[in-house]
Amino acid sequence: MLNQLTEYRIQNGKLIVSTDIIKFSQPPVYEVIRLLDGVPMFFEGHMERMTQSLEMIGESQVVSPISILEGLNTLVSKTNIKDNNIRIEIGRDEEQQFIWTLFFVISYYPTTDEYQIGVKTISHQVERINPHAKIFRSEFTEKINRLKKEHNAFEVILINSEGYVTEGSRSNLFFVKENCVYSAKTKDVLEGITRKKILKVIEVIGVKNIEMNISYENLATFDACFLSGTSINILPIASIDNINYASSEHPLLTQILEALKSAVKNDIETTRRLL
Repeated sequence: MLNQLTEYRIQNGKLIVSTDIIKFSQPPVYEVIRLLDGVPMFFEGHMERMTQSLEMIGESQVVSPISILEGLNTLVSKTNIKDNNIRIEIGRDEEQQFIWTLFFVISYYPTTDEYQIGVKTISHQVERINPHAKIFRSEFTEKINRLKKEHNAFEVILINSEGYVTEGSRSNLFFVKENCVYSAKTKDVLEGITRKKILKVIEVIGVKNIEMNISYENLATFDACFLSGTSINILPIASIDNINYASSEHPLLTQILEALKSAVKNDIETTRRLL
């Protein structure tokens, strides 16, 4: 399977030894969940989005969260891997049989320097098809990986046909100006689980979030910006193309990061009680 880390995976609830690629009849719904000390982070949110994505493609059959947790526990026990990303794929094979699988994937987490300095990003005009459904599309992934390699960039910032900045290829995107946070409209982006948590902690600490159309031409007017996602949590951006930011030094970003750390800790303790 795609970037499978070990030879073990769960398939329809059973532990098997295989790295063979499942031939789905259409691109599968998928989720990538980060494990911390063997506990899935923001598990409830991932399960809600997984169900939503299946509904969006007209799939009536779902996988219960309990089955997913049991599969996770089996993989952790078998491999003793407790801090890594795990990928879930759900769909129908070429014979239209419903199939779900989960497995550890090769994972990359930002370095200390990348958190302290920020990362380089580039922009590219491309839009997701059905942005609210998390569906794997190989041609999109291949194009993004090629762009990142060509420009030595950590992430590609997506721009839609109207010239508005929406999100990263594998992350959500926020901007900071003075004491406010700005982001693209929810309807235009994949509703990342970490993004939802950030919006909640922003509200709790009394910071205003403004959803709006963000024009590429106005990016230089912001004080800072950052990415959010499963593997990165909150990651400061040092540059978008030739626009530079001192994002990692912005006090509001630091405040949001500390608030998110507390939210992660509380979420992990809640989920741990279900295991």
